[in-house]
Amino acid sequence: FYNNDFDLISRDANEVCITSHIFHYFASKFKGKYFEYDIDHEYNRNGEYAKYYCEGHHARPDLIIHKRKCNKHNLAYIEFKIHHTEHNENDLEKIKRFVSNKKPFENGKWLKPYKYKYGVSILLNWNNVKMLWYKNGEIILEEMVFSVQKRGDKYEIC
Repeated sequence: FYNNDFDLISRDANEVCITSHIFHYFASKFKGKYFEYDIDHEYNRNGEYAKYYCEGHHARPDLIIHKRKCNKHNLAYIEFKIHHTEHNENDLEKIKRFVSNKKPFENGKWLKPYKYKYGVSILLNWNNVKMLWYKNGEIILEEMVFSVQKRGDKYEIC
């Protein structure tokens, strides 16, 4: 992404624009290898219903790797923020709920937990990328920070 679309970050493009480009990179990279999973951007469905993370709060994840129409094969729930130095508390709460055993409340009834295997909060900045990983509602890897370096006319994450 940084090699081909760094200008989106440097020009302060909208988060949805940037994450849609990242979605295309994910889809092209993983679709052939992990064909049993669907990779979706801004996907707001849980079967027939809207996706909720707690009562009255809809969720529209930036990127998810899952199997549509069921919650048995939910692999990753990913939230991005652009030009932030700290992880967004609202995003972290959503991630914790989606990777925990807490049941979502939808249309007046409690449904089965989403149980995503992993949750990730990713901060994209012009000079670094920060990642925080969750599993079972808990942080499993402390914040990982990667610097962004310009090498000739390309950008690398180190």
